[in-house]
Amino acid sequence: MNTPCPHCQSQIKIYQETLATGTSPLRSIALALVTLAFVSPVLFATETVVSDVLNRSKPVSALTFHPAATTFLSGKGRGIPTAGEKAGRLGIALIFAQNNYWTDNRWSAPGYNVKSGTLRDAEGRLPSVDAYEVSPPSLASDFSFFASGSDLFFEFPTVDDWTVYSVIGKSDTPPAGKTAIRFKEHLVIEEARIPRSGVTVGGFTKVPGTNLHALTRPKIYFFLPSSVVVRPDSLVAAGVTAARIAETELGRITALRIVVSPVGTPENSGTTGRNPGDTYGAKPGLTCFPEADGGISVVWQSTADNQLLLTRVDASLLHSTVPLPRSLGRSSNAARDSQGNLFYVTYAAGTNPQVMLVKVAPDGRELAARAQDTAPAALNIAGMSDYWDSVRLSCAGDRLCVTYGRGMDNGHQGSIIVTYATSDISLVRNHGQNSSHSFDSRVVPDGGDFINLSLGDNYPRGLALNKVRPASSTGKVIFTYKTRHYPDGLASNDNRTYTEIGDLAAAPEGYGAIFASEAGTDNTLATGAINEARNVGYLLVARNFDSIPQSEYIVPPSMILTTGADSPLFGFYNFGGGYVRQHYRGVRWLTQYTDLQTENATRPKMLAMPDGKRLILWEKWTPSSHVSTHGMRIDALGNPQTAAIDLGGLRLSDGDSAVLAGHRVHLVTGNGKELEWGIIETDKPLPRNIPVLIQTIDRAAGMVAVTIASIPGKRYRLETSTTLAPDDWHEVPGTLVHADSESLLLSSPFNPAEPRQFWRVAETE
Repeated sequence: MNTPCPHCQSQIKIYQETLATGTSPLRSIALALVTLAFVSPVLFATETVVSDVLNRSKPVSALTFHPAATTFLSGKGRGIPTAGEKAGRLGIALIFAQNNYWTDNRWSAPGYNVKSGTLRDAEGRLPSVDAYEVSPPSLASDFSFFASGSDLFFEFPTVDDWTVYSVIGKSDTPPAGKTAIRFKEHLVIEEARIPRSGVTVGGFTKVPGTNLHALTRPKIYFFLPSSVVVRPDSLVAAGVTAARIAETELGRITALRIVVSPVGTPENSGTTGRNPGDTYGAKPGLTCFPEADGGISVVWQSTADNQLLLTRVDASLLHSTVPLPRSLGRSSNAARDSQGNLFYVTYAAGTNPQVMLVKVAPDGRELAARAQDTAPAALNIAGMSDYWDSVRLSCAGDRLCVTYGRGMDNGHQGSIIVTYATSDISLVRNHGQNSSHSFDSRVVPDGGDFINLSLGDNYPRGLALNKVRPASSTGKVIFTYKTRHYPDGLASNDNRTYTEIGDLAAAPEGYGAIFASEAGTDNTLATGAINEARNVGYLLVARNFDSIPQSEYIVPPSMILTTGADSPLFGFYNFGGGYVRQHYRGVRWLTQYTDLQTENATRPKMLAMPDGKRLILWEKWTPSSHVSTHGMRIDALGNPQTAAIDLGGLRLSDGDSAVLAGHRVHLVTGNGKELEWGIIETDKPLPRNIPVLIQTIDRAAGMVAVTIASIPGKRYRLETSTTLAPDDWHEVPGTLVHADSESLLLSSPFNPAEPRQFWRVAETE
């Protein structure tokens, strides 16, 4: 195209193309033929520190191991490495088994090649450390069984608290219950912590549980004092670090970590102990509220003492944490009214619990507190389990809706819906039981009313959707699932629902519900916690669902607006021996997982976007461990607008919802020490095959200066040619740079006597 320069009316001809070469692709290229032109550089202003951090955060980079020497270690030492046999400071020995007779290489598979070297990341966030790559054992055992295996030993240089790490591929399954830190293509696993009391200086210290004999491919180990923090991010403010973890078609993803350890310990969202096969839903762990200035407020509970806390992070990344009143042991999620006042329920787990509804000001000051009447004739709360009972809240206008999951005086469990006045948290109405054996629920505002979604296992057996009006509450089953029966096949008491409840959204076109479940309905296959791969399901329910007649748990066609999978007609015998027919309709299965050993959808979340679309988020797990995190955009009817997209190292909280402010999705989790604040900027999606945009070209004094619209964290270089031939492009020395802002200036000398000289900007991996 011909673009007239507004300053000198010359012509700048710009050509665009896309190339890829070998393993270092030029993802997008702008090619420019330049004549005399001058345009002032464009400067970009940032509105807040948060915005500036998001723009300037550098991406998580890959780890590289640089081997220097290879040593063969027989590893035949009994309980301690053989004298003089080591690679650097590392040794290998047999694990003591019963006695020295069995601690022998005849009943093990020793012999390890160990590469000594250094490990570092491209951004320098991980200090260059000595590292050791240990290969699988190379010597076969003399017999066909193992009696002893092999463990690592290390000569620690100082008496200190030490942490032992390993490095695995991002697609590898991390060990259950161990912390995993993602460095682009790798996961750093915290293998063990060695207290100073267990360190032997001048000799070997055993690193228990490494089980080297079980290695099937090489594994890298490194050792650091526990005071050295391993993280893929950079310090951006006092107590706050940040890193760009992914750029996707859904948006740019940045993760911030906020230090709160001096005042509390947040739950580790990655190792909560729950997995996709758990029978009961997740308790609320924390609640995030986006603030108008770009900051956040988070209500969360410390695992150290169960104290409920409020952390406020403003747009300047200044943060403070204050205790909230009346913490009785366990707490619900929090709700917030239009004035910023917070509401929550706190209770002590156990029988005849004290239950308190609390209202606090935005700064955490108590405004009101009411002990709840737990008598059978009132809320009928005879017990609150620390495992399966949960409480959810939501505000709409001048009312607060609370769903209590609780044990009743008759020994059964179920949930009830109760509304209160937000002004003084006085009781408005007890709407009664909405689901028996309800192990999780969600409640959201719908104008002046509420919509409640509960996970029921028997009465009803399905996802029960309730519309809560001031004087009434009406519920219907919108999805139902298979059942495990007693051996006689004529009754059941199956607490498992093979389903995990997700989010609920009220919109003009209907009520969207997201969940993860097993699509099959064959009761004979209901034998374990997971019987087939879990998939993400979505339903759009008609706004008038509460007035549509329903027979048993057969979902009427007019109740579901999505056009998706219908189940066959099936049924089950309930606890009383009565036969109940079941039929679900119109489920849009957004994933197609098939292997339950490697892929199960869990922690499903949904956000209604400003353009009317929905952002769906979920994690993929094996039956016991996180594999990856994914997202997808769909329309209101569940039609995918994107494919399922890997969201890098992003993690999702268990049982808590994501929140939206403008075009930013806020996700808050914990890692056991800090709050982790993930932000998806949905207005900054990854361009698809879009060349680099040249903003200005300035040619003067024997130099050409090209200003481009860059993506912070990407690498760019300027190349030149005189013929435009594919093999005539040459990198301009010194122009390979890592962008740290949204505009980038690249300069190159030019020869005024050369009639034809061309430049192009290449974005490289």
